[in-house]
Formats: sequence, C-alpha cells, structure tokens
Amino acid sequence: MNDKSIAKLSKTMMMALISRQWLLFKMTERDKEKLEEKDTFKSLNMILYEDSEYHFREIFHKDSGMWVTGDCQDGTQPFRRSFPSLLDIGIMGHCPNGKAGICAKAGIQCYQNAPNSIRENMKLEDFKTIIDQCKGKTFQVALRRCR
Repeated sequence: MNDKSIAKLSKTMMMALISRQWLLFKMTERDKEKLEEKDTFKSLNMILYEDSEYHFREIFHKDSGMWVTGDCQDGTQPFRRSFPSLLDIGIMGHCPNGKAGICAKAGIQCYQNAPNSIRENMKLEDFKTIIDQCKGKTFQVALRRCR
C-alpha cells in the first residue's frame, strides 16, 4: 500500500481492505504502524485486536457495533479468547424497585435477586479500574443493576 492508493480509497473500501489484510495475517506490523501514524483506524472508528495466545485477529467497528473474527493462523476457527469481548458489569448492589416489589407486582421476575440484595453500589473508582484494564481488548460493556 502506498500513500496515493490509500488516499483514493473510499472509507468503506479502506475498511474492507484493511479488514481483509488484518484478518488474513497479510498486514505486517510495519503496515499497521504506518496506518496508526495517519490515524486511519481512528478515522474509521475501528479497533484491531490480536489474540497472541490463541493466534487470531478481530476487528470491531465502533459505529455499527459489528465485529469480525478471523480464523487462527493454522486455519481453524477460534473457540475462545484470552480476554472477554463483552463485559457484563453489575454496578448496583441493591435495587429500590425490587425491594418495593414493583417488578413482582408487574409480573416481572428479577433474575438478579434484587429483592434480597443489600450490597453497596460499585464505587466509580472500581468501575474506572475495570474499564482501564479492558482498554483495547474488550469491545462492549453492558451495565446491569444488582450483582
């Protein structure tokens, strides 16, 4: 890839080209560094993830939430990841609606045992620590009530 050919590609075509080269292990580390210098991934809202333990690569598109997992270098499909791509974080230790019985009266059964939960809510510092530890490895975070 040279600078002129990159400039001519539309955003969609560039995403497809980069994705294919990345997933098939045809993009060298130097190619990736050149694109990072130009903020190409940032402008395309893409995260490139390489699982060095299980030898496969993934691409996540931040705008659409779509992600693609490539095959392992040996041609097999990966069946696990070194780090979760989705985290489900319980930030609330108790639920006032569950305690008051509002959900039960509406016929909604709480799968998180909120009526009986009396824990403290998660501290913001703890939440930030979790998020910082996941940077570049986790694509999505779901927040839930009682933990």
